[in-house]
Amino acid sequence: MHPTYIQKINWHAFAWKVSGSIKQFLLQAMPIFLAICLIASILQAINVLSLFSWLAMPVLYLFSLPEEAAPGLIFSFIRKDGLLVLNEGQGSLLMDMSLSQVFILVYLASTLFACLVTLFAIGRELGWETSLSIGGKQMLTSVVSTVILAGGLYFLF
Repeated sequence: MHPTYIQKINWHAFAWKVSGSIKQFLLQAMPIFLAICLIASILQAINVLSLFSWLAMPVLYLFSLPEEAAPGLIFSFIRKDGLLVLNEGQGSLLMDMSLSQVFILVYLASTLFACLVTLFAIGRELGWETSLSIGGKQMLTSVVSTVILAGGLYFLF
């Protein structure tokens, strides 16, 4: 085995990689984030988010989660980091929840919905029926595994 040698930093290569990452962030991630914020604001203004929150209530009640957690669950459907909406008000909602409730909410938000981009790609390639089937199986698997986790947490704490 050959020994590895420490090399001096190639500042040109470093700057090229960093500028590429910043460019990608500004041209890809930031517009998506801004679009999501704009769409969420419009949906909030026309009370569509209230409808989605109402649809999320059975899942929240099943796991004894507060109604105020619905936006986090809904936004996680659009993007997995949508759960960060719960940090509003310096995370006061999260501070009022028990550790097991926060764990269940994060787990549920991470697993309940399949990635929208992936479902759209599957829909275009294999058909929308297949895409909806996969999304439905994802939801069912998520709810069942969350029930198991919640039951385990109930007996542990």
